[in-house]
Amino acid sequence: MIHAFIFDMDGVLVNSEEMYYNRRMAYFKKNDLIPDSTNLNDFLGASRKKIWEILINDPIKREQVYKEYEKYEQSTSIDFSSYLNPNVPEFLQLLKQKNLKVVLASAGAMSNIEQMLTTCQIKQYFDLIVSGEEVAHNKPAPDIYLQVLKKTALSATEAIVVEDSTIGIAAGKASGIITWALKPQNYDIDQTKADRIFESFGGMINEVKSHPQEYQG
Repeated sequence: MIHAFIFDMDGVLVNSEEMYYNRRMAYFKKNDLIPDSTNLNDFLGASRKKIWEILINDPIKREQVYKEYEKYEQSTSIDFSSYLNPNVPEFLQLLKQKNLKVVLASAGAMSNIEQMLTTCQIKQYFDLIVSGEEVAHNKPAPDIYLQVLKKTALSATEAIVVEDSTIGIAAGKASGIITWALKPQNYDIDQTKADRIFESFGGMINEVKSHPQEYQG
């Protein structure tokens, strides 16, 4: 029986991966900089530290550019509510009605997580929020999901991870937790390692409603 759902943030709750990518590429273009990778898939699900290692291989140059980018980032605010995936609030409401634990476990910074939850008005649904900043090894290592199991006192067989990226799916599977994948609408990504792939949150809602005895708090 499943007692908890653990959600990734970017690409799952909010369709934000392309937005982040486009903002970074716009900054590089504006400042006549050439990134070491322009492949969207290289960045999906990665931590901020890893993203910048991919963008700029040279550590000295990376540090210089990143400091300036932080200022640019602060001046370009994000309305996360415009990126909220369809049926997310409905699915979260359903899980709470069934007394399941609802957890957010994102590789991203806690500041971004808090901003998204507040802007999208969904913070009240979450029993636990964990950032990749809090663990020794970020995704694709399983640390963040193992920490969730420890904090919720649940076994791996009592939870489901919802991810989108290859990196996130790898983290979920390495933790031993059943891992579902939400298929992106605007780009392709390898999700073949996931236990199940859903086209939308509507499909997840139907799954939980169709098997009420399997999903109970």
